[in-house]
Amino acid sequence: MKKIELWLRKCEAGDVTSFPQLDRWLSTHSKKKKKTLQTVKAHLDKLSTEFKSYFPDIEDACAEKDWIRNPFMANCIHSAPECPSPVTREEATDHRALYARLASRQVVTPSGVPAGVVWSRVSGGGAPGSVRDLQWRCALGRLPVRETLHRHGCAASPLCPRRCGAPETVFHVFWDCPYAREFWTLVQGLLRRVGPGHVLSRDGVVYRRGLGFLPSVTSGVLWDLLGYAKLVLWEARTAMVEEHETEHSDISYHTAVRWLSLGKVLKRVWDLKAEIREFCEKKGKDIPELSDEKWMADFAFAVDVTALMTALNTKLQDKGLFVHEMHNLVKAFMTEILQTRRQHGEYHRLVQELRLDRERFQRYFRLDRAQFDELLTRVGPRITRLETNWRSPISAAERLAICLAIVGGITTVGYIIPEVATAIWECLVSEFMPVPKKEDWMTIAEEFRQHWNFPNCLGSIDGKHVNIQAPSKSGSLYFNYKGTYSIVLLAVVDASSKFGKALQNGRLDLPEDRLLPEAEHLGCQPHVFVADEAFPLQTPLMRPFPGSNLSRRNRVFNYRLSRARMIVENTFGILSAQWRMYRRVIGTSPGNVEKCVKATCVLHNFIRWTAGAQQLRDRLLILLISAHPPSGNQQRHKEAIH
Repeated sequence: MKKIELWLRKCEAGDVTSFPQLDRWLSTHSKKKKKTLQTVKAHLDKLSTEFKSYFPDIEDACAEKDWIRNPFMANCIHSAPECPSPVTREEATDHRALYARLASRQVVTPSGVPAGVVWSRVSGGGAPGSVRDLQWRCALGRLPVRETLHRHGCAASPLCPRRCGAPETVFHVFWDCPYAREFWTLVQGLLRRVGPGHVLSRDGVVYRRGLGFLPSVTSGVLWDLLGYAKLVLWEARTAMVEEHETEHSDISYHTAVRWLSLGKVLKRVWDLKAEIREFCEKKGKDIPELSDEKWMADFAFAVDVTALMTALNTKLQDKGLFVHEMHNLVKAFMTEILQTRRQHGEYHRLVQELRLDRERFQRYFRLDRAQFDELLTRVGPRITRLETNWRSPISAAERLAICLAIVGGITTVGYIIPEVATAIWECLVSEFMPVPKKEDWMTIAEEFRQHWNFPNCLGSIDGKHVNIQAPSKSGSLYFNYKGTYSIVLLAVVDASSKFGKALQNGRLDLPEDRLLPEAEHLGCQPHVFVADEAFPLQTPLMRPFPGSNLSRRNRVFNYRLSRARMIVENTFGILSAQWRMYRRVIGTSPGNVEKCVKATCVLHNFIRWTAGAQQLRDRLLILLISAHPPSGNQQRHKEAIH
């Protein structure tokens, strides 16, 4: 079988991202792109010749029907042909019944022959050694416990089915589970009859560790007895799962496991279709579907669809969902919305109430009821959509009402936004944008020294143009040098990218002068704000040296000052990325724009204060991604979706 698996791996194709099997079929059987029969026959002969050499192994494997009853359990402990009948449902929940079944087997002393205990498929039939230990590790690594099934997308949860709250691993099934511990407590006395003084351990049960100090005969008999005990314990677990749960009966949808995935099985059959046809012809079995081009085209389509579903289901494996469950959830949600639209939709509630009041109806639609009905009779046939089996369309009356409401007149939004913005500013400004005290100024200066290597700095100052619609009769009051109309947001930002208020009652209360680090000979120096070349040089305001032909000392100073000043530009970038009104022309009065700007600044501080460091990093990543929209095919794909 190892040769078969190696050969089958060579036949596997790469990732299925579209419909390559169907495309390959159509390109081969249409538009005169057929290969010559001689080339096709030579290719099939080469594959069939290679495949024939492995037929004896396949026939041997198929002859052992008990051994292949569960292909995923091949080489595992309960798939041996000498295994007894499965554990009953009553035994699966009774430890003493399992112990009685185990004790009924013939147990001999170390000097006797372990007849009735040896399981050739489990022990390997040889002396204990590192090779068999390695075989056990491989076999137990493939055991279909919940943790393995969940990792491959076959189980919704990795937890133990016995509701003990722990992930079901190999160690958990055979040792850590409370059910297994009680079972080994009963079995311990039976095992001591074979190996006196032996104490059960986790690694000893699973990997035979700790048995090396025993004689070879004793170690072999004890290991075989442990294998049978684990077999009984595993079959008890399987019987319990089959009785109380149906999850494993649904795992053959789309998974990453070859023999548990419908998509991978169909892909394997497609790859071996020529060999299957030749094999059936030699056995005298005719399959007419393999010669039907339409059936093969449908089959190729099914192969590609299931491959795509397998890839999607694998991505959902960590979310506790399956592909078919996602479809049902989305369909149920959309069905509920569509079913209640006629009862709770805006047109069927608001518009019908407006029809009872002539004046309100005319203010809302800018038309009276007679004009609305007349307009509906004229444009209704042009805007009516067909009704399908999937959903009912939006009626022509609803479409017309939506259009008139949007292109109509004034809405209450224009009054709500300034009112709410004022409330946000008044409620948050005292807590999240207070006027710094002297101790607060000292904290800000220390943060600038640590983060930006600029001592005695109290903040970074810069301005930002907020584009607005030109107010009436304003002349050149709001006209700027960029050729647009705007108001200027002049802000002071601390070392943590938070906006601050520097003035209180028109007075700037700065802390006392301090010594610069490692420059005590200069004496106490004043605290300053940093800005760019657009600001004048004043006592509390520091700007870079002008010009380009500067000395090295002046260039270093400009570099250090620019590092500290960049914090305000970064803050403006975060502000405009988070509040999109800064990216367009705001069509309202300058007074309302000022209220909105103040609200967004204090909300920016509110987010910085209340969010953790990880949340800020995640939020910044989202803002950076949204600030660079996709282009080309990605942009067209996004527009098609939305």
